[in-house]
Amino acid sequence: MLEIKSYDSIRSRKEIKDNGNLVVFSAYKAAKRAGNELLDINDFINNKDIQDVIAVFLGHDIREFTISYAGTGLLEMLADFDKNAVKIAGMTKIKSGWDFETDEEETKPALMMKIA
Repeated sequence: MLEIKSYDSIRSRKEIKDNGNLVVFSAYKAAKRAGNELLDINDFINNKDIQDVIAVFLGHDIREFTISYAGTGLLEMLADFDKNAVKIAGMTKIKSGWDFETDEEETKPALMMKIA
């Protein structure tokens, strides 16, 4: 699992803004909770924020991540990533939680993304 030490001690929204990006911070915390190796984008990111997310990823030497968001606007979001040299590299599955009824780990499909 990727470690971003500066994110581990953040306790306020102001600290998030001072040390990175809310989207990346949320993805980092979710990945740690679920035990995923890669950060996952599970919500819509608008065009104006994509470049900032990429810059923060690159600042932490993150070149691969996943997108499990499947809502309205996914294709537009993927087109915006593509314009910024981030390409779809295939499909994968990520850990998404625990099913307490079956007592098994839940997974869901995600797009594997690579920053060129």
